[in-house]
Amino acid sequence: MPANGNCPECAQPLTSDMSRRRLNLIPLFITLLVLGGAGYYVYMNFLKPGPDTSGIGSPTPVPNPTPANAQPTPPPANTTAEAPRAVDKPNTDLRDTANAKARADVIARIDQMPNLSPDQKNKLFSSVDRARGMGCVLIIPFADGKKTLEQKEAAILTSAIQSPGIKRLTEDPTLVFVILGYADKKGDAKANERVSIDRAESVLATMRDKASVTNVMYAVGMGGADVLNKEGGNNRLVEVWAVFP
Repeated sequence: MPANGNCPECAQPLTSDMSRRRLNLIPLFITLLVLGGAGYYVYMNFLKPGPDTSGIGSPTPVPNPTPANAQPTPPPANTTAEAPRAVDKPNTDLRDTANAKARADVIARIDQMPNLSPDQKNKLFSSVDRARGMGCVLIIPFADGKKTLEQKEAAILTSAIQSPGIKRLTEDPTLVFVILGYADKKGDAKANERVSIDRAESVLATMRDKASVTNVMYAVGMGGADVLNKEGGNNRLVEVWAVFP
């Protein structure tokens, strides 16, 4: 209250009515403050637009790290094989260590051949045991898991048989071809033996039906045994041996 009892604004004496009016304005001010604060809260939390993210690219995905104990992805299987080929300057001398071993290995395996009849086994044994010469003349590689010759490989084999060196052999009606099939060393031995027989029989059929070879021929499965001719490289192949009785 001013010292002179007058209103500081109008310089009129203050009355009790004016004091009461001023007191009645206080709740109004408080209400306005509350409403203003509430409006500010709603705007900041619900109505204010978010930051403009247009033009900001998506984050570059980070590849998952390879676990330390993860196994490396195996390389794809080799689905193509080398071309069949004739052996350069075949050696048929049975005094040669490799040729002598080949004869012994074939003789030892004849009785185990499920695809040969007893009569065929006897004839094959007689031909190999009494041979005056024996040597590898053809090598036919096979791709992983393959048991039969593809058309292209069969054509190459047929062409090789028509070469002068092999042609001279096929013109001798007494000559016998022993066709030795091989398979990988790994895996089941019985399954590998069956694969080796299938490969040998596929080559025999190609020689007979495509190359018109009329000589006596025997398909012998060697399973996972070591190849006899070291020029062959791996065990997925067929060797054609000429046997001179």
